[in-house]
Amino acid sequence: MRSSTKLLAGLAALALMCSASPASAACSNGDVTGGGVSLADVSAILACNGTRATPPANPNPTVCNPLCGGAGILDCGDLNADGQITTADAILLLNEVVAPGKNVMPLCASQGPTVPCGSIIDAAAGSITSNEVLSGCEYFIKGTVFVEPGVVLTIRPGALIKGIAGAPTVSTLVFLRAEDAAGTTACPASVPANKFTARINAAGTPTQPIIFTSDQPVGSRHAGDWGGVVFTGCSRVNDAGGVSNAEGLVGVVFGGGSDCAPGTNPGGSETGTANCKESSGLMRYARIEFAGNELSPDNELNCLTQDGLGSNTKFTYLQCHMGLDDAFEWFGGTINEKHFVATGTRDDNFDWQLGSDVKLQYGVAAQYMPNNDPLEDNGYEGDNNERGYTKLAISQPQFCNITLIGFKGQGTPPTGGHYWGGLLRRGTAGQIAKTIFYNWQDAGVTMRDPETGGQACTGTCARADGVTACPPATFSLVDTDPSHKVCAFGASAGANCANDAACGGTANSCQKKQNMLIRNSLFYDNGTNHITHAKARSGGNNTVAKCNTEEWFALLQAAPLNIKANAVYPDAATNPGIDAGPVWPPNSFVPTNASAVADDPLSGGFDCGVGFSSFFDSTDYMGAFDPSGTDWTATPGGWISYAVN
Repeated sequence: MRSSTKLLAGLAALALMCSASPASAACSNGDVTGGGVSLADVSAILACNGTRATPPANPNPTVCNPLCGGAGILDCGDLNADGQITTADAILLLNEVVAPGKNVMPLCASQGPTVPCGSIIDAAAGSITSNEVLSGCEYFIKGTVFVEPGVVLTIRPGALIKGIAGAPTVSTLVFLRAEDAAGTTACPASVPANKFTARINAAGTPTQPIIFTSDQPVGSRHAGDWGGVVFTGCSRVNDAGGVSNAEGLVGVVFGGGSDCAPGTNPGGSETGTANCKESSGLMRYARIEFAGNELSPDNELNCLTQDGLGSNTKFTYLQCHMGLDDAFEWFGGTINEKHFVATGTRDDNFDWQLGSDVKLQYGVAAQYMPNNDPLEDNGYEGDNNERGYTKLAISQPQFCNITLIGFKGQGTPPTGGHYWGGLLRRGTAGQIAKTIFYNWQDAGVTMRDPETGGQACTGTCARADGVTACPPATFSLVDTDPSHKVCAFGASAGANCANDAACGGTANSCQKKQNMLIRNSLFYDNGTNHITHAKARSGGNNTVAKCNTEEWFALLQAAPLNIKANAVYPDAATNPGIDAGPVWPPNSFVPTNASAVADDPLSGGFDCGVGFSSFFDSTDYMGAFDPSGTDWTATPGGWISYAVN
């Protein structure tokens, strides 16, 4: 995929690297002592730290030479293929022993040659088919560039990667899912060592972030100048056959099944084929901006598209800014992520569908009115599956410590447009906790469709338009205790259970209950009247006999779920004191009213680390920022940008 100049430079770098490194044909799994990979091998590598072939060095020949079956420690212990034994090799092996799947680079693999600065990575020349490194300088993406299975693309801190506007195909970087040895079966049950899902290795820093942006001059950049970054994986997806077509890309599919394979997602049903612990790599302190592209209605490229990604993918401290479509969208998958920023997005900020079982903590979204969709733009937009609202496995994401800020006050919104802090529809389940819904034009939250209502509440009220009031006693919340379980299938489907025996004895049939719940959250200054925190929709697609949004919200407030919402405006008791929303750019996301956002688990609050998953940190506040802490977006060096062109 290189120009001739880039190809020659890459080959030269590769030849130099190979000449300086000994052959490591025997290096496969780090079993340097011959007794199976264990902590003993880690200790042996540390004892041989400093061993190298060029220039020769062996600090302890008596210990190191007999290793690797008598071939010497370099033969099977050089796990990063750099021609020497260092602490880095020991760390790689330690990860493999105590946390399988944590390593981004496979054992014994080289990161590959460094691509010359200023290179154009041109889709017309083909895909990226082997490991390579982008240094901390400028590069260009021209057209839709694919990173093939079995490849790790390493990107150094400070890299500036520019998508070329107006390319023959939309300039986009796409990481493809795993294949079998012949390249004919995607997401096979047994993935060959050289065909795993393509990975990124992009460890930016607060002072040297990795930036994906437009190639247009500063001041002339626009949302949609290029396509963005797309990852496709083998985790769960609830489309037919457990696979789906990637939006905006022809012939690109993702997903490994509609449910997790045994041992790949503890706590789930685990009766399927999807690899829910798969890795698409590591990316931190990175910004993707002026991306997204609408190829046709409902067929768009997002800023960061995450298609069926597994839980060993490590994404954190990422910003999506000034995108033409959604900021962060999850199509299925089981990824766990922290510290996300969505700003100036034209469409939705945190969007999920297709059976997403994702977990996100510390996320902030702020709208910029001049770049908002004239029809609809939401903080959360949650679906199960638009092609079947009851498809299994049902979307059930978990969000904790999120701040969602609308553009109300920035000017006159588009006529006929709708802007919700959360739009929940198409049968989604999910649990949302410690979220601040602030300054949304229409309302804090709205719910659509009977299938979604069935995840949120139970009821028997009949009405024609979905809005007419019903007696409060008609409705009740779906069971809100996160420890309770329900039979997932069989004659007892839907019944509460304590174990599989209560469901007929079928293995993994007693599962965590799927429901739609908002708890321990703050609603302030929503709607044009400042107090519309929940709003039902008239007519079709309402929740009909279950409960409408307003009834559901009343139930949430009545239950001991610590839902705070201002009934008058202004209201000093519930105003979080965030200096963002009516103003652009945001001045600060950190609340100044600590009592308004307080939610201490020790005094009746909710602990996401206990009630949701051990992935979550325990916090004593609502929203993405500790009112007594620091603004984690305002790090030295400014990895966050609010530039609008």
